[in-house]
Amino acid sequence: MTVVVRPEDITLNTGNSQPGDNLLEGKVAAAMFMGEAMEYQVEMPGAIMMRLKLHASNLVSRGDTIRIQIPPSQCRALATLQASSTSSFASRPLRS
Repeated sequence: MTVVVRPEDITLNTGNSQPGDNLLEGKVAAAMFMGEAMEYQVEMPGAIMMRLKLHASNLVSRGDTIRIQIPPSQCRALATLQASSTSSFASRPLRS
């Protein structure tokens, strides 16, 4: 099974979390200005890369360690049929 979430549904955690919240910590590997938003590639534990999209006013830079929150209501579970040679959306690198 694979769990997917849209990059714009992931939020930056500001420290106001509750027990049981979907919180993950990672290091910003790349940042790209996209006009009204910033797109980030974040290295998570286990060398997993995750992409997220935040408002351009967030002060996050390459090399920062951040905590992100993934709302459970925005997660979708997909059945995994077999290993594929194509990379998943979360693991595709950003241009830097």
